[in-house]
Amino acid sequence: MLPRYQLGLFLVSVSCLAVTGCEAKLSSSVTVDSKAFTATSCRSGQASGFTGVDLIDGSGQKLRLATMRDGQAEAYLFDAGADKGTKIGACGPFTFGTQNSTINNIKNVQGDAKLDCTGAGHAVKGTVSFANCH
Repeated sequence: MLPRYQLGLFLVSVSCLAVTGCEAKLSSSVTVDSKAFTATSCRSGQASGFTGVDLIDGSGQKLRLATMRDGQAEAYLFDAGADKGTKIGACGPFTFGTQNSTINNIKNVQGDAKLDCTGAGHAVKGTVSFANCH
């Protein structure tokens, strides 16, 4: 049996590993209407009722990538705080999958996309990869 202080250190270490192990991982080089879109957070589409991911930048603007049957991403653009987005359309190859971890009954997701699309007066171009989005 471990002394209390060692047990406490063990529990703190395990907690830290659990928290950092679920931190979202984002890498992107994306432009929206020729302006850099730097995703700072992501959310599994399961939370909003679709298969895909929401990528959110520092201003709160959201780029939604929904999976299409043909393996492409369908892109939607949401202004900061908006409940309704603008459909841009099919936007390029999209690899998407769920991960083993679940937080608040939402499966973490991972994937990557090569985006190149225009529609509804918007243009999206670039690449993005993500993991641990819940």
